Amino acid sequence: MVEAIQYGQVEAMKTLLQVIDGGLERIKIWQEGYQAHHLAAVHNRPEVIDFLVEIGYDIRRDKIGDNTNERATDEDGCYYPTTAFHLAAMKGSAQALKTLMKYGFEPDMPDGRGDTALYYAIRDGTYAVVKILLNNGADPHQKMRDHLTPASLAISLKRISIVELLLNAGIVLNGPFENLQPVDIQSFPCVFHDPKHWTILKFFLMCELKLSAPLCISVFWGYRQMTKLLLDNGADPNVTDANGLTPLAIALRMKYRDISTILIERGAWLNQTQRDLTAA
Repeated sequence: MVEAIQYGQVEAMKTLLQVIDGGLERIKIWQEGYQAHHLAAVHNRPEVIDFLVEIGYDIRRDKIGDNTNERATDEDGCYYPTTAFHLAAMKGSAQALKTLMKYGFEPDMPDGRGDTALYYAIRDGTYAVVKILLNNGADPHQKMRDHLTPASLAISLKRISIVELLLNAGIVLNGPFENLQPVDIQSFPCVFHDPKHWTILKFFLMCELKLSAPLCISVFWGYRQMTKLLLDNGADPNVTDANGLTPLAIALRMKYRDISTILIERGAWLNQTQRDLTAA
């Protein structure tokens, strides 16, 4: 049955169902707690999803079992989502995602862990899925895990093509920005973990500084191309973040000479920066 689902062999599924006692619900299809509709989403099999709906199978069910949503992770330690819809977003299964939306899954619905499809798509860099979700009404300003927004997550992960999609969707570049609260380092997205722990520590510092302005976040990470992209799309080089810092103040603090030069050439105020540094 697993191979039939993986390869979209609906006729083989029909044959197997005639001899399986208890139906698909009795079969452990994939990782612990996941079933047929989850596997169809992972392997981008919209025809299997259509068949499951046709036979009355509940494709909206979460994974089953005790605390499985705390144990199911991939090889990098990233949590798997708990619904077929969010799995499709994470794996970049665009056709399966569209089919699931056809059957009532909403773009901004959270899974059992409280995360949205847009979170998983940005986290795992599935550009096509991000585009589909935004085109179908996903909120580009939605609050994600630990006060993250789609823009702050995509910028921090240096997903330039996804940031371009978010810019086209009208993300806020110049405020106002909320005064964020410190977050729990243990719940940071796994993509920020590395063997030397530098990336996660830097991400933790970003959150401790309460950075929320896209340009400030890009400057903080030292991303030249991203910084230029944001400036080219209307980001104010003198934008003040919720913590009172400007991009140039951050660049000087981090000793990013090339980015400091870019900001000054685009009109960043030296006197404002000096005032920020004195206050800090």
